[in-house]
Amino acid sequence: MQKTALKLQNDLDQSLSESNFDALRRMVLRKDAATLVDAANARAQGHRPKRGPLHKAEKDLEKAFSSGLLNTDDATQLNLDLADFKDAVKNKYHKP
Repeated sequence: MQKTALKLQNDLDQSLSESNFDALRRMVLRKDAATLVDAANARAQGHRPKRGPLHKAEKDLEKAFSSGLLNTDDATQLNLDLADFKDAVKNKYHKP
């Protein structure tokens, strides 16, 4: 889960330099990615982070990735990274 969150954060950092987002929006997206990393780190230590901020960050990133302001290839990769993160969370905490 930590690896998927870090991959998302790194891919986002790389793609934002070529995006059409303004500086404030870039900062917010970086903060959202950091929220996912923080949540993954907390879970790795056995803690359960608050779901509200994590859910908000996920939704905010999803909206940004589908906004058309990112390079198409970057948006596709970031959507895959976010899906991988969600799958990792689901597999870790919702085992049948």
